[in-house]
Parts: sequence; C-alpha cells; structure tokens
Amino acid sequence: MKHKLIGFTLVLAITVLAGCGKSGEFDYLFDPPNQPGGTPSNIQGLWRLDSSTASQEVRAEVGSDYVVLAGKCTLQGQTVIVGKKVSATVNSDSIDIKEAVNEDKREGNVLCSLSIPAMSYDLQNNRGRAQLRRIGVSFTKLLDLKDLKK
Repeated sequence: MKHKLIGFTLVLAITVLAGCGKSGEFDYLFDPPNQPGGTPSNIQGLWRLDSSTASQEVRAEVGSDYVVLAGKCTLQGQTVIVGKKVSATVNSDSIDIKEAVNEDKREGNVLCSLSIPAMSYDLQNNRGRAQLRRIGVSFTKLLDLKDLKK
C-alpha cells in the first residue's frame, strides 16, 4: 500500500493565511455539477475523485493525449483552484501520466496544493466509475469532453 501514499498523492492542503480568492484557468473544471453523466464507456471526459469533499475536491479532464488535474480547496468561504495540464498516454485500461504534478497556489487565506507523480495508472472503468487499481482510488465521470465548456 506504499503506492497509495506516494503513488497517487492527491494532496489538497488547506492552510489559513489572509485575504480573498479570484478566478483562474482551471475554474471551468468545477462548473459542472457533481452528478454522473456522459458516455460511461468512454474514458475521455471530466471525472471527479470519489473521495472529494466540500472543502477539498479533485477533478480530471482526460483527453486522448493529455490529462488536466485540478484541485479545489475551500476554507471559510474562500476558494482556491490549483491545477496543471500534462501529457499522457490514455487508453481504455490505463493512463500513463508523463509529467509529475506538484502545484501550490496561495490566494488570500487559502493555500491549495496538488501532488501527483508521473507514472502509469492501471484503471478499470465500470459504467462511468473508474478505479485506479494499484492505488485504490476511484473517479466518477461527470461529462464527455464535447460537453465541457472552457
């Protein structure tokens, strides 16, 4: 289970600092509601980490050759979104992320961090619910790419 901690560290750290937040380039990933949707058998689309909460949420936009990973941190009514687009090899049973994601963003009194190592993640997509087998996390599909408004 070592990989659960270092293999897919979806770290969303929230720290109290001072000030207010503003919009950014990854906000569009959090506009769609948290409801399953899209074509379940197609891995390409917008996905939400199932263990996300109201204060810490992770979403992933999966394309044919890229993944956009983003985290949303909310504390005391203030929100910060951090993310990164990385190249990836995407197919129906794995996603090979080519570049590590280590992003921190501080706005106002919220510090949000997202850390995901570059590696290949085996997945099993069962009707719009994808489980990354080696590390035991799952995502639910929210939208197809064609329906995602940027």
